[in-house]
Amino acid sequence: MNLNKEDIYKVLHTESAEEIDLSIGNYYIKKCQMPQDIIYPFYLAASEVINSYIANIFNIMHPKYQIIMPYPNDENEVWVISDNLNKYGIFKTGRRLGVSETNASSLYEIWSYLEYLFKNTSLYKQIPYLMNDLVKTYIMDIFIGNFDRSSNNWGLIFNEEKTQVKFAIFDNEILFFPIPHNISTMVFGKDWLNAKNDVKYTNKYKELVQKDLMNFLVESSQEYIKLFEDYLNLLTPKYFINLLTLIERQEKILICGSSMPLIIPDKEELITDYTENYYLIQDTFRAFKHRKIK
Repeated sequence: MNLNKEDIYKVLHTESAEEIDLSIGNYYIKKCQMPQDIIYPFYLAASEVINSYIANIFNIMHPKYQIIMPYPNDENEVWVISDNLNKYGIFKTGRRLGVSETNASSLYEIWSYLEYLFKNTSLYKQIPYLMNDLVKTYIMDIFIGNFDRSSNNWGLIFNEEKTQVKFAIFDNEILFFPIPHNISTMVFGKDWLNAKNDVKYTNKYKELVQKDLMNFLVESSQEYIKLFEDYLNLLTPKYFINLLTLIERQEKILICGSSMPLIIPDKEELITDYTENYYLIQDTFRAFKHRKIK
């Protein structure tokens, strides 16, 4: 990403999240902010990049992220630049489409809402393809410990004639760390919505993952069970470690005109969290298979 001095000035003077016209086009700029007793901003930015690579594995449409910092050693002053999804068509978040945690908080409810939304339109036949991406997003979030997939973090992209629609996700900064409010996520069941996530990786979190994932597997078609199993076989801890190595080799941080390699923060702890979560998921799937055999 080739930014000039004026571009960098605009980025570093963005205080929250907004669309900005740069010399290379219109982009979405976000300053990474979170209470520091929760997590520091550089980890948020790195998580966006890591989860972008994981979304590629799931073949889910999403923006690519670029980290920019004014100073190399200040991990509290960090911005991320990403594509504006409106460049691909007319983008509307789930929330703008009318989806909320009160009327559609689970996969089943979102499916029903999309059927209601697109009833008697040419888009109705595309709902199964949208739901396939929604299910893949649910599976991805289970693997990365993302419990903040609210209707503000996914959406649909329409062509101008509104005869074609694509599913997209964004704001994928949650990677095994807590957020300071009630869980707000796309789930299979409803138990997540009644939970508090005031600690990082607790027994309560594990219990919720196991219960929700088991419900998903029990109620899913053979197609989605096979899809889940394929990703379980692929996304092993070894695969994740190799992915982090690839990211550090390929990604750069922009620092006021120059660049430096991205060194993933708290890497060993991240690998530990991923590994523990992976085996929790694997054990849940084995319990499901054993349940089916019985």
